[in-house]
Amino acid sequence: MLLQLARQPPRHQDELRKVRGLHPSEVDRNGESILAAIHAALALPPSAWPVLTKERKPEPESNGFVELLQAIVKARALEEEIAPTLLATTSDLQELVEAKTNRSALDLPLLRGWRRVLVGNLLLDALDGKVAFTVDQRTRTIRWSPSLIAE
Repeated sequence: MLLQLARQPPRHQDELRKVRGLHPSEVDRNGESILAAIHAALALPPSAWPVLTKERKPEPESNGFVELLQAIVKARALEEEIAPTLLATTSDLQELVEAKTNRSALDLPLLRGWRRVLVGNLLLDALDGKVAFTVDQRTRTIRWSPSLIAE
């Protein structure tokens, strides 16, 4: 909804009512305030616009590691029947790779609590080369050698 308001700023309440996701009662209660905020923002000079931080791009050499870890997360999520992003996002994996690469403290949300138990330890072992991965041709799933997983 916010993107739609930014891309196609409404000029009147009737245009505001057509915005998907904006309830008519919200327009009745706050429509004038919403329009006033939009018009005030549009009147600002570029020097008053907020500074956007550029999204940090991963180091080129870490891309392969992140992709490997994504495959591991997806395999674990499949086993646990949960969404992979509940276990770890790409950002989480990038942080882990960077922390391991830079020998930083591994105080990351991914390595705490239930996420560490379900996937964090396995990811650390993968980055340390302690786990061997194979593809089970029968089930078309990724498997790892349980005897090499650090408990």
